[in-house]
Amino acid sequence: MTASLAPVRVNLSGDPPGNGHHGDADTGQDLLPAAASMFVDSWLQAEWDRVPPRYGQRGLARMAELGVSFRAITLCGTPRPARVVTEGRLFHFAELEGEGERMLIQPVYASVTPSLWVEPLQPAALIDLIAYRTDAPDDLYTRCGESGLVLGMSEIHDAQLFERPLPVFRTPLSWLAAEGDGICVLDWRWAAGMLTGVPHLVGEDPEHDAEIIAHLTTPPPSRPRVGPVRPGEDAPETMAPAAPETD
Repeated sequence: MTASLAPVRVNLSGDPPGNGHHGDADTGQDLLPAAASMFVDSWLQAEWDRVPPRYGQRGLARMAELGVSFRAITLCGTPRPARVVTEGRLFHFAELEGEGERMLIQPVYASVTPSLWVEPLQPAALIDLIAYRTDAPDDLYTRCGESGLVLGMSEIHDAQLFERPLPVFRTPLSWLAAEGDGICVLDWRWAAGMLTGVPHLVGEDPEHDAEIIAHLTTPPPSRPRVGPVRPGEDAPETMAPAAPETD
C-alpha cells in the first residue's frame, strides 16, 4: 500500500505533545512531503510517514543553536523529533504517552536524500531510520539494524563521477548542519567498498582524518575464508567434495 501524501506535522518546540509524539495542531510550520515518486511500498516508509514533520518556533531556534538551519532540515530528508524506546542499539517508536525519551530521527536512503527543494531524478528508497540525542549525536540507534549505512549516499556517486573531494562528517548532526554536502558514515564495516573510486576524503579536522584512515584499513568483521572446501564442510551442489587431506 502506498503511503499517504497528505501534509503531516511534527512538534520540535520541546513542549509535551498532545497525543504520542505528534505535535499540536495549532502552532508550527507545515512541511509538505516531497514528490509522490519518493514514497516506497514498505512498512518502514509507512511508519516514518506517521511521524509528522511540524516545527515550532522554539524548535527551530533550538536547531539553529545546534548550527542546523531550516533549509538544512528540508534539504536532508526532513528529520523529525519523536519519543522512542531503545532496546540495545535498536529503537521503536513509543506507543504510550510519556513512554521512552525524545530523540531526533533521521531517515537513511539508499540513493538520493529527498529534499523539499529539488525534484529527484529517481525514487528515494528508505532503508532505515536512525535516532540520537542532539547532545550525544555519536550515540546512534537504528530502527532496522541495517549495516553499511551512509547519510548522503548520492554524494559518493558524484565524487566518483566528477573526481572531486568528498567531505566526511563525524555525526549525523554535523552532516545536517552542513546541509548534507558530503557524507556521514554510520557503519564503517563496509565503507571501504562503497568509497572505492573516490579520489579524496576530507574529514572535519586532522584527528578525524586519522580516524577515517583507521576505519578504512580495518578489515570487515566477516571477511570470507578463501580456499578449497575442508573435510566436514558442506560443499556447494555443483562442486565435488574436497579430497581427503594427506600427510
